[in-house]
Amino acid sequence: MKAIIFLTLMVSSIFAYSQNYDQFYAKNEIEARKLSDSIASNAKRHFIFKEVKHPLKDTTTYIVSYVDNSDSNNIIKMNVIFDIDMVGANKNLEIRGTRVFKFKSVSGKYIDLFSFWKKFINQNADLNAVSSKNRDEINVTLSDKTQLHFYFHHPDEKWTIRIL
Repeated sequence: MKAIIFLTLMVSSIFAYSQNYDQFYAKNEIEARKLSDSIASNAKRHFIFKEVKHPLKDTTTYIVSYVDNSDSNNIIKMNVIFDIDMVGANKNLEIRGTRVFKFKSVSGKYIDLFSFWKKFINQNADLNAVSSKNRDEINVTLSDKTQLHFYFHHPDEKWTIRIL
């Protein structure tokens, strides 16, 4: 009996800690905000929500911005960017489609992004190794068989996690 209970706990633990890459496709603004909040809450610093932005004349981009709670000058920021796609849309048939928020990228300081990278994208990532080589990447498959390529790199003064 103890063996059955132990085995059940082991199997459920594996499923509980498996990664769900489907979360990078949000059905609405609430789900996009939840993913953004998850990224911000996994940071080393304490980030607070600042605003949601749709750049002028751009209805295909959704940006959720955070600032470091201890930074009174709002210099330390984190921006989570989504592309907005109209899935199933067909202009010729006048079908509007369904709006979907696809995670595009997040930028910030390495120490703030690494814990999210390791917890939700690449559990095998090593803090020092990724920092030393200035990048890490992984290919994943979604439940609908869509292939995603996640890339964590240092293109400028900030680090970026993006889907290519």
